[in-house]
Amino acid sequence: MTTRILTLTSEPHDCYRVACVAGILDAPVQRQVVRTIQFEEPPKPEEPWKIGAILGPSGAGKTAVANALYRDAFRPDGNRPWKKGGALIEQFDEIPVEKIFEALNAVGLCAPTLWLQEIETLSTGERFRAELARALLLSTHELVVFDEFANYVDRVAAQNIARSLRKAFDHNLFPQRKLLVVSCRYDFCEALQPDWTLDLATGALQRGRLRPQPLTVYVRRADRAVWRYFKRFHYLSGDLNRASQVYVATAMEPRDFGPPRETMLACAAILQVEGQRGQRRVHRLVVQPNYQGLGVGGAFLDELARLQARQGYRLNIVTGHRAFVKRLERSKLWRLRAFYPHGRLQRHKGKPSRGSFGRAVASFYYIGEPRCTSEPMRTAGRHATTDKERNV
Repeated sequence: MTTRILTLTSEPHDCYRVACVAGILDAPVQRQVVRTIQFEEPPKPEEPWKIGAILGPSGAGKTAVANALYRDAFRPDGNRPWKKGGALIEQFDEIPVEKIFEALNAVGLCAPTLWLQEIETLSTGERFRAELARALLLSTHELVVFDEFANYVDRVAAQNIARSLRKAFDHNLFPQRKLLVVSCRYDFCEALQPDWTLDLATGALQRGRLRPQPLTVYVRRADRAVWRYFKRFHYLSGDLNRASQVYVATAMEPRDFGPPRETMLACAAILQVEGQRGQRRVHRLVVQPNYQGLGVGGAFLDELARLQARQGYRLNIVTGHRAFVKRLERSKLWRLRAFYPHGRLQRHKGKPSRGSFGRAVASFYYIGEPRCTSEPMRTAGRHATTDKERNV
């Protein structure tokens, strides 16, 4: 491999403060303060790769190296200041709405309620996701360089954003883009699976994707009280029908200190379909924001449908979330029953109910064969798989 040496120079001015520092520290004032960074040269933008990473501790020269190697793409248009006022969805210029939806879902910002908020009302982590989506959509260069990647989110969020990005690039959602992340953190690298990694702590370049650790998810019945942790994330009403059965998807997440702890990733409520024997429907389905975009919701729904099938019920779902509709359309386990471009009126206890009237929704029902094993379902680093199930 080719070794490259980057030399950083500085010429301090002759002034009183410089002379004071030189006098206090008994250090001569050098006309050129020289610093060298030696590293193995990473692939060029024209070479075949999709995601690269430059990592290293603070002060290792990550930004300087990225700027020297990829100067033309170092300041993508997506990093320009946000417009004041207006919803987040309005901040993407003339990009088609469908493309914006795909980009926001790809970075784990899947809640439509957040798309309608002003950028000033978003948290720092949510704004980071929005900036990443805008950079991928609006950059005028093929290569998008994102400095300080994941520095404003916790470990779990960083890993899940990385998984979601890898999934998006593997599914070719950004066919004209390459992404270079620059960060002082290493904890998300296994989830991101970059095609090459330059570690400036040693100057070594590693080619080839890492093998991701699967995220094992368990499904179990839960008390209705757990809904209070999820209701604020639902894009419709947070109310829960008293007759509903509640299930949660959990995983054992590692912590920086102490043993792993059980974390609730998603929650679903299921209701009997009024007037239809043997039919149940999904009343509510919510995924925690940090785990959106990984396929957890779809995997969770498949497991719930299998569980209901074992009990002799067929599960239905009506949803207006576009990413979820596309996922169900691709699945061989679900079949589209009907599409309602203007929603539909429903009846509750014999009386008309507004239901989904006024918004486009699609109705699906489960057609997969029920299976019963003692294994947990697994959500892999790339995407969710639902080949196995465990009812705890």
